[in-house]
Amino acid sequence: MSRGESDGVLVRDFIHASLYHPTEGYFVSNAAAVGALAKPISFRQLAGRREWEALQRSLYASADTAWFTPSELFQPWYGYAVLDFILSSHSSATPLKIYEVGGGGGTLARNILDRLQETAPAVYRRCRYTSVEISPALAKRQRERITTKHMHVPATATAATATGTQAPAALSAVRRAPWVANGARRSFGSDDASHEAVHSVAVFDAADAKGWGTPSNEPCFILLFEVLDNLPHDRVQWCREENEWQETRVRHLEGWEKSCNKVLEEEKSRPCEVLRRVSDPLIQRCLTTVLNQSPSSGVSPPLSSSSGSSSSSSGGGGSMLSRLSSSLQGMLASLMGGERVTWLPTGCMRLLETVYTARPNATVIAADFSFLPDVRIAGANAPLVAAKRGGVTQDQPTYLVPRGSADIFFPTDFGLLERMDAAACAPSSVERIRGSISSAEFLSSIAGNTFTKDGYNPLLHDFPNTRIFVSTPEQLS
Repeated sequence: MSRGESDGVLVRDFIHASLYHPTEGYFVSNAAAVGALAKPISFRQLAGRREWEALQRSLYASADTAWFTPSELFQPWYGYAVLDFILSSHSSATPLKIYEVGGGGGTLARNILDRLQETAPAVYRRCRYTSVEISPALAKRQRERITTKHMHVPATATAATATGTQAPAALSAVRRAPWVANGARRSFGSDDASHEAVHSVAVFDAADAKGWGTPSNEPCFILLFEVLDNLPHDRVQWCREENEWQETRVRHLEGWEKSCNKVLEEEKSRPCEVLRRVSDPLIQRCLTTVLNQSPSSGVSPPLSSSSGSSSSSSGGGGSMLSRLSSSLQGMLASLMGGERVTWLPTGCMRLLETVYTARPNATVIAADFSFLPDVRIAGANAPLVAAKRGGVTQDQPTYLVPRGSADIFFPTDFGLLERMDAAACAPSSVERIRGSISSAEFLSSIAGNTFTKDGYNPLLHDFPNTRIFVSTPEQLS
């Protein structure tokens, strides 16, 4: 862990322990935090928006602590759309290799592999799909739901042929964008794809280079769906008096986590923040990317450069105006007292650096929220800290909560993500094209399956605050 002289731990380490501690982390000790539907939702049987919202309330109440991701709510169609994009970009000359980081309950992987087996059996026989999971409990769920079905394939597959899959109109539009070159298929060379398991699960932290093994130039796809929001961030603050950026550390009394609720009742025993001049190398690299200059230049950045849509996420209440007002209040709070607070996605930076070192020719596809409603914590790109009990969300005013007691998740600044992606892949010297589009545009090919009877479409109407990011090697596009 990143430690100073008796100054506690960096905020990213505190958050990482809160979410991913081996025994007490939110996603480790509480596998039910990631919701799984008993069966797909029949949207065409729903009368309209009211019945859809009532169904959501019922699902969340029955799941208690569970969260439902878009890929879970809109299965199997969501996975089909992702596969369509992958196949329209994949070369038939090489085996299809997919790494999914943080696959939750395994729904996306299952839908992709089921569809691939049905529509492109030759590609399926040579496919290797690896779920990279930090939580042993979730890894177990993925093995039970996916690997048992997609475990053994005889190593007799002939060379895969083009599937004839045509990219849907919306995906063709995506791939005509400036950051994707016409979707041409090219050969990347041969590869021995004889293997037994189409699907496997690897339990390790995807940001840890050791887990990826020996670096490989293999073309592959790396999926990061609803992953960036739960990656640890660092909190930095511009100090006007010192004319410098300062990193935040968290210090608390020993044994605080063990006495959780009791200690929280005693204000004096709460963890406290300690500010120090920025010295951590990862924070320095990330801050340089945010500022587009050295953090020692004495110039503070704007609050946010996000180009994402300002809207609500699934299951929330209140008008757009009230949600936006709440967010603005949090942003204004960060300016009080002449101080400026920014939450740096250092966890994302570290993950991208690791990925591009291990798999420099990977095509990265990420989906996440560009905006979060009702954030109560000050700072640009501040997190939403929430726990669910009885299907009711309980927002917290601080990230300094007992370990494993709440979800801590962040909005993704997609403009910053592009700059971070460029910085992270720079050492590999692989030229890349990158960009993001709205989820509605990316998923338009399957949106016809999620209309309700009165024409309301939850897939298109409920998630305007989500976007899809793609970064692909220029020579492979």
